[in-house]
Amino acid sequence: MNLEQLLSQVKKEIGGENNFVHSKYQNGILNVTVKDGSAVDLNALKQIPEAAKAELYRSRVRITVVNDDSAKENNMAKNYSALAEDIIAKIGVKENIK
Repeated sequence: MNLEQLLSQVKKEIGGENNFVHSKYQNGILNVTVKDGSAVDLNALKQIPEAAKAELYRSRVRITVVNDDSAKENNMAKNYSALAEDIIAKIGVKENIK
């Protein structure tokens, strides 16, 4: 899901287009400013698959977005672990690593 699709889904759960003021996406965080924080369905926002976390602070909704980049980073970490195990197997024991 791209950011536009996510924002469209978020708007449904914050009370609709009429409650939306503006949004800003930066570093995996989608900040949405709303007119009326009481119209926000925080539980519904938390159910959005791309939302790792959803929080409401007065008139600002903060959504931590799960994206493909974080999945790639996790996969890279797994690859590095496998590489480290392979190196350890080839050089002997862990005590030989300084």
